Formats: sequence, structure tokens, C-alpha cells
Amino acid sequence: MGQDVWLVGSAPALGAWDLFAALPLRWTDGHVWRATLEVSPADTPRIEYKAVLKCTDGPTVWEGGANKAADVIPGAAGLSLSHDFAEW
Repeated sequence: MGQDVWLVGSAPALGAWDLFAALPLRWTDGHVWRATLEVSPADTPRIEYKAVLKCTDGPTVWEGGANKAADVIPGAAGLSLSHDFAEW
């Protein structure tokens, strides 16, 4: 409670690294955070991103370690990412 997880990254749909334009994730059963975004492979062939923990009564915490990355493949029906937020 009082914490939200957001994705921020290189794609415009992820805020283009602007934390105030990041994509909020929604909590679902099983303690899984989810979001859906649309990107065009022509405009965004590769996405780099990080998770950010926003706390209502505390600091904003960026995920540690290197940026995560995903390639957006032309003609693919979609892309599903699974991400373990182990380094805060």
C-alpha cells in the first residue's frame, strides 16, 4: 500500500526517460504488475527501460543495475515481457 510501480524508458510510450510521463503498472492477483503499451517497430525498433517505485510518503526509487532492453519485431503479433524487480 502506498507504493506504485512505473516503467520509464526510451520509447515515447514509456515517457522517453521522463519520469513524469512514465507508464504506470497495475497490480494484479499473484503480486504481478502489468501494463500494455503500443509501439511501432518502424519508430521504435528497440526499447530500453527500467522500473521505478513511487512511494506516496517516501522517495522515488529507480531499479538498480543496467537498463533492460527488448527488440520490437516487425510483423509480430505482440511482445510479452517478464521482469523480476530484484535490484532496488
